[in-house]
This record gives sequence, structure tokens and C-alpha cells, in this order.
Amino acid sequence: MPPLDRFMKINSKHYACTLFTLGGALLLCLLTLAHEYFLHPEPILFSHLWISGLAGGLIGAWIGRRGQLAHGTLDSLRESEERYRDLFENANDLIQCVGADGRILYANRAWRQTLGYEEEELRHLNMLDFIHPDSRSHCLDIFQRLQEGQSEACGEFQFISKDGRAIRVEGNCNFRFENGRAVSSRGIFRDITSRHQIETALLESEESLSRSLAFTRTILNSMNDAIAIIDVEDRILLGANNVLLQSLGKEEHEIIGRKCAEITCLGSAPCDAADKPCPLHLVLETGEHCQVEHAYQDQQGHLRYAEISASPVRDKEGKIVHVVQVKKDITQRKNAELRVKQLAYFDSLTGLPNRLLLLDRLSQALGRARRDELKVGVLFLDLNGFKAINDTLGHEKGDMVLKEVSRRLKSCVRATDTVGRLGGDEFVVVIAGIQDIEVVREIGAKILDSLSRPISLDGLNLSATPSIGAAIFPDHGANAGSLLRVADQAMYQAKEMANDQILFYDPAGEAAAQAPALPLH
Repeated sequence: MPPLDRFMKINSKHYACTLFTLGGALLLCLLTLAHEYFLHPEPILFSHLWISGLAGGLIGAWIGRRGQLAHGTLDSLRESEERYRDLFENANDLIQCVGADGRILYANRAWRQTLGYEEEELRHLNMLDFIHPDSRSHCLDIFQRLQEGQSEACGEFQFISKDGRAIRVEGNCNFRFENGRAVSSRGIFRDITSRHQIETALLESEESLSRSLAFTRTILNSMNDAIAIIDVEDRILLGANNVLLQSLGKEEHEIIGRKCAEITCLGSAPCDAADKPCPLHLVLETGEHCQVEHAYQDQQGHLRYAEISASPVRDKEGKIVHVVQVKKDITQRKNAELRVKQLAYFDSLTGLPNRLLLLDRLSQALGRARRDELKVGVLFLDLNGFKAINDTLGHEKGDMVLKEVSRRLKSCVRATDTVGRLGGDEFVVVIAGIQDIEVVREIGAKILDSLSRPISLDGLNLSATPSIGAAIFPDHGANAGSLLRVADQAMYQAKEMANDQILFYDPAGEAAAQAPALPLH
């Protein structure tokens, strides 16, 4: 209402009330005078009239004021009712009033807009018209208990709109009673359809994720390889499959959160040794899948081999956040490879390098000597009297003698040197990286001293002293074949001249030695 109209309305009300008060006072004054006049016809004193008129006027004014106050109270009640009606009508929640018989007595604007009804349609509606069939039984039970005076929280249920849409709401309602009889219910509800759809979608997403995780875990646990998921920031384990848990003899809660090195390498520090590269570091450095091999001891102290494959897991920005490691036990394969290598490169009886590996080691020593301008010594040994041991005591005792000779030879050389067996009772010692040939003499002397001591077998003291020929690179040859050949010739010269000695190759005596050429293939 415009301010001027409101002002005029208020003043007109006050004006009417004032006229009513004055009129009432005047009327009562006249009635009082008439009363005095007819009841007392004797002459009326002026004082009597003044007193009567004043009394009538006061009574009239009082009656008029009471009427004015009553009118003002009615206006206040109307304004209060309008405020509450405006509050209910414009509330965001759905507000309704339903009669005891189920008829709709009132519904606010939000209720009407949400369910799609016009105001004039409400008087034709029954509450069953807007309650979804799936919720009717529940709502009727609540309605019945509320009519009986019980307290009941409505909770969640569904309305149905005019066009058939399901609308999920939450709220509560109660009944108004007159003289102990339920006359109407009042309900306030909130439309939670969107929230329910989001919650349902989240629940379905969680269930889908849960099914996906369960499926993934089933796959991981069905694999024969140990699998670990590692956080790259803290280097801790986030997950493991059953194979890894069983290999460690632990439960999942015992390893989750532990440093990966404690689990995968059985150590407190990351595996960054040259012979044990860390797959986690390699993935972070290259950003790609990597594969390494590790040798380690299990909890029983047995040497085992593992092939570890590591793959990065990236977030939506492409940053590596996790690494998945697959650890395959390759102990059997490695042992088989070692056995094949042993057969290919080592003598099956003594475990010493065979001819093939010996030539390879000698060639490598020569290459390093050329680069560093050093010398290489080659000792060619043949056991004196070994044929007699074989012929008289048998090959089994002969094999035992060869094993003991091999052990003694290895004890006489340095860690950088190589002792090999060419076959029969012939051995070769490669003395690598020397500056003075006196080192060759010293090692040769050690060998002579060690092998000059008897070999005790089953109460027998057997002798297997050597004849040793020596050759020096680059003095006596430039390659492995020539050095072995001239060392062999020197050994034959030593055998012819006197047993149990070391003889360096002398080109002047090559023709006189008449040693057979050494077959190299």
C-alpha cells in the first residue's frame, strides 16, 4: 500500500473512533438529563444538570474508548494473521494443513509449485491424491497414530506430483485437537529429490567401486606372483596380494604402512647397490616400466632370485603417485641357468673354469694389461706320477687327488687370478695385472711348496708334485693361444730337465724341447 493511502486509512480510523467517542458521550449526557428531568419534575438545579451531564459524558467517553481499543485489537490480529500467512505462503519448505478426513485445507506456494497444483484445485484434493503409492501404507499408519495422540516422526517418503513425478520429501507433522478430538494435521516438508538422487548416485558409485576393487583384488590374489602397491612419496606399502603375504608369513595389517625396502628387500635401506638396482627409483627416473633381477636370502637363509617388474600409476595431472611392483620368483630358472653355465664354463669335477672360460679370462686380462701397460703371467702345470695313481688306485682316488690339487692351487693365488683345468692332470694359472715377473715366481714357488706336501686319502700318503712352465705377456706372446702354447712347451722342458720345478719359456730351447703343440679347440 502507498504511504499516503496508508496514512489516510490510519487517520480515517482514528477520526471514526473519535466521533464515536464524542457521540457516545453526548448521547449519554442527554439520556442522563432526560432521566433527571422525568424522574424529578421539580425544578432542576444547574449543579444537578452539570453533574449528570459530566457523569454521562465520562461514561460515554469510556464506552467509546473501549470500542476504539477493541477495533485496534482486531486490526492487530488481522495484521498478525497476514504476517503469518505471508510467512507460510512464501516459505521454501512445503507446508500443508489436512483435515481429519484427509481433505486439503491449506497448502503454501512452494507445496503447490512443487506438486504442480493451482490454489483453486486444493479443495478437490485428498491426501491420498498426492502421496506416492509406495509410501501410502507408511503415511496412513503415521496418520492413524497421530490421530490417536501418539508422537510420530514422519521421516522420509514420497509425494507424487500432478504430472506423475515422484518427489522425495522429509519432514514431520502433528494434529490439532479440539475437546480431545483431532480436527486437522499440520505438516512441514522439504523436497530432497535432488539430494536423494545425488546420494543414490554416490551409493551406486561406491558399490561399483567396491565391486571393482573386489574384482581387482580377486584377480591380484589369483596370480602366482607377489604384488605390492607402493606410495612414491613416503615409500610405504599401500597394498599387497596373498602371494606376497604368504611369502612373508605376515598378515596384511602387519605390512601396510611399512617401508617398501623392509618388505621387498628385507632391509631398512632402499636397494640401490650396483648389483641390486631399485625398481622404484628407476620408474621415477625414467617415468616408464622397468624390470630388474635381485638375489636375496629368504627368512630361512636360503639364497633366492627374483625378477621385479615395476610400473607407474599416475594421477589425472600425469604425476606418478604409486608404483605397482610384481615380484616373480625365478630361483628355479636361475639355478637351471647356473647349472647350464656351470656345465658350459666350469669343470664338472673340480669346479674350476674349463678351457673355454679360461681362454675368455686370459683374453680379458690381456686386454686390461695392454690398456694399463702391465704384464700377465701364465703357469702351465702337469702332475708328476698322477697316471700311476689312476692305474693302481682307480679313477675314484684319482678324482679325489685332482679335487685336492684344485683346492690347494686356489689357496696359492690372489683373488684377481684364475685357476683353470684344461683336462686330465693339466692346470693353468693366469696371473693378471703385474708389473714385475717376480710375482709369477713367488706364486709358482707357493704352488710347488703346497703340492709337494703329500695328499692323504684313506690312510695313504699320495704324491702329486707338479712340473710348471711359465710364459709372460708381452715378452713371450701377444694373445691367449700363443701364451698357452709356449707355457706348455716350457712345462715339457721342465719335466725333461727335472721334476718339481718352474721353468720360464726360453725361445732358444724351443727346438730342443720338442713339446707337442697344445690343441686350443
